[in-house]
Amino acid sequence: MLLASNSDVIYWGTPLTFDPSLVELLLSLFHHATLLVVPKLVALNPNYLYRALFQVGCITFLQVVPSLLFRFSHEHIANMLQSLTLKILALGGEPFPLELLEYKINKALKIFNLYGISELSCWASIFQVPHYFNRDNYIPLGDPLDETIIELFSENGQKIENGIGEIYIGSKSRFCLINNDERLQESEFLVNTGDLGELRNKKLFYRGRKNRVIKHFGHKVNLDHIEDVIFKNTGLKSRLIYSNEFKKILCFVLMDNYDNKNRKQLIDKLRVKLIKILSENEVPDFIDVVSRFPLNPHGKICDRQLKKYYQNDSVRSEDSIPASEAFLSILNQYLCIEQEVLLGSLIKHTFVQLGGTSLAAIQVLSELQYKLDTDNLGEFATVLFNNSIEACLLYLKNMKLKQRRLNKLEPLQKKSNSGILNCDNYIIWKYDLKGCVDSSPVVFKKRESVYIAVGSFSNIFTITREDGTLYFKFVFPAEIEAKPSISPCKKFIVIACGNGIIYCIDLEKKQIIWDYTTRDKTRSSPCIVGTSVIFASYDNFVYSASIYNGNLIWKTELCGGVRADLIFNSQSSIIYTGTIKGNCYSLTEQGVINWSYKINGPVFGSPCITEHGIIWASVTGTVYCISSAGDLNWKFETGTNIFSSLVFVENALYFTAHDSCLYRLIFRENQCEISEKIKLDGEISTTPFPYRYENTLYAVCISNMGVLHIINLSTSDIMFRCSLPSESFSSPFVFNNRIYVGCRDNNLYCIDFKKAIKCKI
Repeated sequence: MLLASNSDVIYWGTPLTFDPSLVELLLSLFHHATLLVVPKLVALNPNYLYRALFQVGCITFLQVVPSLLFRFSHEHIANMLQSLTLKILALGGEPFPLELLEYKINKALKIFNLYGISELSCWASIFQVPHYFNRDNYIPLGDPLDETIIELFSENGQKIENGIGEIYIGSKSRFCLINNDERLQESEFLVNTGDLGELRNKKLFYRGRKNRVIKHFGHKVNLDHIEDVIFKNTGLKSRLIYSNEFKKILCFVLMDNYDNKNRKQLIDKLRVKLIKILSENEVPDFIDVVSRFPLNPHGKICDRQLKKYYQNDSVRSEDSIPASEAFLSILNQYLCIEQEVLLGSLIKHTFVQLGGTSLAAIQVLSELQYKLDTDNLGEFATVLFNNSIEACLLYLKNMKLKQRRLNKLEPLQKKSNSGILNCDNYIIWKYDLKGCVDSSPVVFKKRESVYIAVGSFSNIFTITREDGTLYFKFVFPAEIEAKPSISPCKKFIVIACGNGIIYCIDLEKKQIIWDYTTRDKTRSSPCIVGTSVIFASYDNFVYSASIYNGNLIWKTELCGGVRADLIFNSQSSIIYTGTIKGNCYSLTEQGVINWSYKINGPVFGSPCITEHGIIWASVTGTVYCISSAGDLNWKFETGTNIFSSLVFVENALYFTAHDSCLYRLIFRENQCEISEKIKLDGEISTTPFPYRYENTLYAVCISNMGVLHIINLSTSDIMFRCSLPSESFSSPFVFNNRIYVGCRDNNLYCIDFKKAIKCKI
């Protein structure tokens, strides 16, 4: 169908983290075709990229996500569709953009709609789109490729021959087994895609994601369907989002070149139109126009960023925001470095030196274009990568922008949540670390004095005293996200730095006594065992080094990098850790692997040791109990994402999850069951801290929104809730009736537990 040959030039532009990149590579190798690769700076700049692909490289094959294709200007898209060299335009990863068919298309150009999933094949079906299709037609997903089965099933598992159901993709000859899947013996291998499809006249049409079907006023609403209706009736592309926080449907409509003076009237007309063409339950609660959709690193529309636009009342202002001010604000958002720091000691540093990556650059440029209402930032992409922050600010100051002058997105006021208090009345002290404090603090006592250790994204690591005064501070070469580790003798503290280096500090001398460099970033907390420091890295290795001089004792290769903290069972002298590839390991003190067990999903939280076995949780939401011999005792499905570490106290297992709940599991013979599921405020990625006060066991949790909770675990009542000024991804630590927790407003907070628990909410 593609008729590729050795005369073809294939653009290799898909990120390596996105599996279609392998199709581009292998297609080129198989047909001895030319593979065109461009520098990062060219790929980031649509004008440069167009010239590289169609004026210099003269590509014949382009595979792209529709959202990335529409980063090119209308003129460039029109030209490429009329190009005499481009033979194949393959679109996938998102619904086919019907507006593309409104352009005049070269008769020799073949346009394909691709569909597939990573679990089996990103190219599972293909449909050649006839040039006569128009926006009143739906584009089918096409025919399955060789050795591929595509079927539709209802919610109760019945195969559908005509109607709407979930799409399943599989094969009778190709099996893709992931995370201990035990279906090898089945004659037919099928994977549920999470996509809705409609079979009509033996043709399969995409009908959106299952998780894009939400409940609104008690009725099921398909957000993809609303987008289709808006496009068919207005010709405007839109993005619909459902905000769980505000319980509202948000509608962002893409529109160019309109008079900002008539913006309100335009939105009013849109609303009237939508009221007429949509059912009562489908009408969006919020409508606004945008000049461009923000993109995620894979080139798809970023819903999370659109939600931020809705929530943030400073995204736009009535008057034009200075370009340099907008740039500093965006750098703070993506690099977590305060403006005063950027304008001070870091102004001579480059974006890359501050931790910026090519993916972050795409997001920064996209966001800057949006805030400044412009399609053209000139040579700024080159300046951003090659020059200092000072040079970037000077360039933006002198640059003349062609702005569309969009008005701000009007944010709705956040509803006041009954019972959520302002934290100001409960703060004993706070300490500014000049960058987001995602690291979890550690509290330790040394010679009757209490100290709190924590790191930040500003590269600053501090140890403060119990009264909030500084004991000492270090500035490391990179961010500190992992929790620090204290030696049992309280003489040493070990820190994992984001640059892949482990540092050991002598607490008495207040100086670094050694460091050890791994081959990739380090995000997990080290474990101190006797005179050894055990630590892990994203380079797939676990290391052991002497705590006195950092000399390597042993290192052991695992399958996957390590994000979760390592734990040590002192009774059996066993080290446990899990990897981002879902492998759970038991190792001896000498680094010998006792066993490994593959679970379904990455491991981000630490396991816990119980008399029933070692309990692990996968990010995909399954809790596993594995025996000390490495055998599965049982597993438990939560149906949500788990980033929390597991805590075992008083014969119950506690953890938080992204469904905004604190879970308590209890054990029954050779299985477990939910004893309690306590609803909190917002998604939670951090670990609960159990704390006993006046003979009552409490749990202290903080949600990603920054709401701190104190829960009575005997009654399951929420005793206290207060809101920090910003988000939090720092697990709290409670000591001497004080709660210590980091926040993304750059502060470490000390909150009065005793005062909070006596508060009436």
